Amino acid sequence: MFSSPPIINKLYAFKYVLLNEHIPAQDFDPNIDLIYGQGIRLKKQSGVDLCASPFNFEVTKLGELLSISAPRGKGRLVTTLFSVA
Repeated sequence: MFSSPPIINKLYAFKYVLLNEHIPAQDFDPNIDLIYGQGIRLKKQSGVDLCASPFNFEVTKLGELLSISAPRGKGRLVTTLFSVA
């Protein structure tokens, strides 16, 4: 059985969690495992999704607070609010 990474378990101590992320403008594959030093996830058409594997962060509600085009049209800058129990 797979368990969540340790950082996720620490997030359950909070009522709310904010995540700021630079993601591709189009659909993307979440949480691609990258080799250290490979630069940003945009190069691999990936972004962080805490609710997807391997994080599987369980929340009661989530909402996108802000989504704007990144400078020079390279993806989007997104702020997401997670409500935790």
